[in-house]
Amino acid sequence: MKLAASQPAPWWSLLPRLANRTALMPIALVILALVVVWKHPQETSAPVAVSLSSLRGPGPLAPAPAGKPLRLSIDLRDLVSTAAYRVEVVDAAGNPAWKGAVSDIDGKLVATMSKPLENGVYWVRLYGKDSELLREFGVSAK
Repeated sequence: MKLAASQPAPWWSLLPRLANRTALMPIALVILALVVVWKHPQETSAPVAVSLSSLRGPGPLAPAPAGKPLRLSIDLRDLVSTAAYRVEVVDAAGNPAWKGAVSDIDGKLVATMSKPLENGVYWVRLYGKDSELLREFGVSAK
């Protein structure tokens, strides 16, 4: 056992011979390229438009793509006018997923979500100036 332990492993003696071969250069380049591509940040895409409408009763949820930034659009019809609005998005359990400001653009309230939603059901809550809940919209992210 002492004799076996004192001798280098058989694969250890192959390393100098393999390192001198030119065949290892392409393999090393491929590994390097994979590391660079793997760590390269993904480009952000333009927000996807999602129109929200308020319906009475169990209506269909607004469809939205999961994993993409969203541009939420809320119609101002039948909405109490107030000096400021804000939006909060919560998951089906009521946990906050995103909140942000709203802009009035061409008669619609628009909020751009930079944080994408995961698959699931969400509720978009529109609040008025005094944190009064004005509307709630259902969204299904898939």
